[in-house]
Amino acid sequence: MSEWQKITDNIVRSYFSSNERFNFYKLISEAEPKVRALIEGDDPDKKHVYLIPLDNGGLIEVDFHTKYTLVNEYDKDMKKSEVQTRVPAERGETALLRNFAAKLKKEKTGMGYPYPEALQNMLKALREGELFVFDNGTSFLCTKKEGNIVTLKRVCGNILGDSSVSSILSDGKEFDVDPSKYTEIQSLYRSISDHYTDSVRGRISNITVSKEYVKALIGGAEKNCDRRIDVGPVMMRLKKSFVSPAKIYDAEGKIMPDDKLQLLYAWMSNAPVITVFEHTDKGEHEFDDTRFSESIEQFFKDGKFDNVYRSICEYVIRLKGELKVEIKSYIRNEDDFYADGFQFAYKDGAVFMRRATYADNDLTHRIVALKKSPQRLFSDFCAEKFNSDFFLMKNNKRAVLRKSLPESEYIVE
Repeated sequence: MSEWQKITDNIVRSYFSSNERFNFYKLISEAEPKVRALIEGDDPDKKHVYLIPLDNGGLIEVDFHTKYTLVNEYDKDMKKSEVQTRVPAERGETALLRNFAAKLKKEKTGMGYPYPEALQNMLKALREGELFVFDNGTSFLCTKKEGNIVTLKRVCGNILGDSSVSSILSDGKEFDVDPSKYTEIQSLYRSISDHYTDSVRGRISNITVSKEYVKALIGGAEKNCDRRIDVGPVMMRLKKSFVSPAKIYDAEGKIMPDDKLQLLYAWMSNAPVITVFEHTDKGEHEFDDTRFSESIEQFFKDGKFDNVYRSICEYVIRLKGELKVEIKSYIRNEDDFYADGFQFAYKDGAVFMRRATYADNDLTHRIVALKKSPQRLFSDFCAEKFNSDFFLMKNNKRAVLRKSLPESEYIVE
């Protein structure tokens, strides 16, 4: 393993979706001392080249040496421009790097991969009432389409962050996206791409299916019905008195509007599959997690769940107790949805998979119980989540640039 590449990759990737994605000077200031500490015994003129993608299709070539760093920019046609040459670099001058960072910001060209073309095609084909639920935790509902312009509304916050799933019941802000405008699609791409693989993956469905389901649920209620329904952490009651029509009430006894119910069931039916890497040495294996995520992504798409299971076990066992892997989502059980997950952990020279139960039936809460589980149940979980509604858009630009990086010593293809 080339440690300098691993460290550089971790630093560079942390800038992709941040507000600092234009600040190349800050990135270099962070990376240089860490890289030089790892290459100090090398020949002074030996190249240590790392390629940083730009979201306009160009790239930055960074060439680390023991005493200086060279920087070149390539536009999307691969025309080269020198950013920092040897003489100012050896003198420790920073003006050129600061000016370059200012140029990137002025041009609104950030560090990160450009969006995959398939995303543009999907937006063009998007119809009103369709719901995107992405595996990075974000979700958008198409509320309107006029010509090529699609209007999207954010729903459910991001359950990988601090947002509760119950926030799906709150109105999100609407915004327009024009698929013909590069900057608008790129901005959307930054919010929906996977942290580890830079792919866009998730599930798409039409709210009409959910409308029919809610209509049948309420219409099928028997007289004097008073039944609890758990949709993840959202607890509701379906009630119908002898003379009154059926209604669904929230935990506070208020009537749930039909549009909120429809959105809730649509989101739950397509809830993201979340993968969590829990390392004892936090931050030391970010590069390995990235490589691992690359290695199993296509297995999910192809329905090769045995390969996913074996890959996870191999990764966990090679780190010998330093890693736990958790895969979780919401699963339907008749009219209810429950938080379901699997934890892979190392013990006594072997990997054990256990099924997880979550506090308050909420994926964002702690695990309250673990029960040993057969592989078959994990495969069933995957088969339900990675069905015909699942889509995967890989980033081809990424695939080309990352060929120069080392593989992880902990992962076997």
